[in-house]
Amino acid sequence: MPQPNKQSILTPISPPHHHKIPRNLNEIVQLCSVRCLRDESLGRQLDEITANESGSLDDFKCLFDDHLSKTDDFDATTREYEYGSKLNTIVRQLGIAENFEWLINKIFHSKEAMINLVVNSYRHQNGFDKFVLMESPNGWKLRLHIWWSDSFISFQESIHDHSWMFASNVLAGRIYSDIFQEVEPEADQAERFREHQYTSVSRSRENHSNQFQINYVKDTWLRATESSVMINAGQSYVFPQTMLHRILQPTFDEIHQNSNCGAVTLVLTAPRSRYTSRLINTCNTDYEEEQTVIRMTEFEIRRKLQYVCQYLKDRSDIPLKSPM
Repeated sequence: MPQPNKQSILTPISPPHHHKIPRNLNEIVQLCSVRCLRDESLGRQLDEITANESGSLDDFKCLFDDHLSKTDDFDATTREYEYGSKLNTIVRQLGIAENFEWLINKIFHSKEAMINLVVNSYRHQNGFDKFVLMESPNGWKLRLHIWWSDSFISFQESIHDHSWMFASNVLAGRIYSDIFQEVEPEADQAERFREHQYTSVSRSRENHSNQFQINYVKDTWLRATESSVMINAGQSYVFPQTMLHRILQPTFDEIHQNSNCGAVTLVLTAPRSRYTSRLINTCNTDYEEEQTVIRMTEFEIRRKLQYVCQYLKDRSDIPLKSPM
């Protein structure tokens, strides 16, 4: 399984002249792969923390807060490029197997970090396990997403955007994504969808559940601009918050033909710019107005994260099956 090389991540390279993140996912992946979207100073600071025996989660949080605090000009083109470089640098540095294991061990040995991890981890309705490894009152979150090869659910993920910019590093396996653009009804290849507004409602520590509302807004016409963009282990990308996309789920036939269809991604989200997001699906699909998700136990979380750490260290090509 391909792994990012620590030295290559910090190799100096001249940034492109335009200093702009494109709105094309293939171009974004290529931009990240040639080491343009990197912040070398931040990368060296991350290395210093993980190489120091006394390095701590608090050191990480202070460093991330210094670099990821929301600013008034966050939406400016230049600021977006600089911010994307920071997000991408962090997920790539922490995606190196020994750095990732260092992070997980620090979390396991922190009572406060484990409490937060248990409260914020759950099985996502889109078919993956979601673990919030770290978060800050300033708004950023470091998350791990795992699609187990033996626990895929058979449905198509909804088209959606996000209320924050994010960077994602594929640590194992591969993911596929479709990209969409909103168009006029009479445009070529326009397809009609039902658009909903997704809003988080509440978070309860007592019943370990998270509630959110999904309300119909309007009919929307979209056109696919990129289909089945493949992002492999060792590749990363930065995703502007206004882009519409969906991660493709494998079919039962694909799972039968290829048992190693799992994936692991490390995702760093910026502070949110709004409290709602767009959720779009076909016209014959609707949602319950309020949904609840059930979280995982501490024992289950530890088993799964320990398994993934070993899986990444071994660079295993065996199927990524859930240990639980």
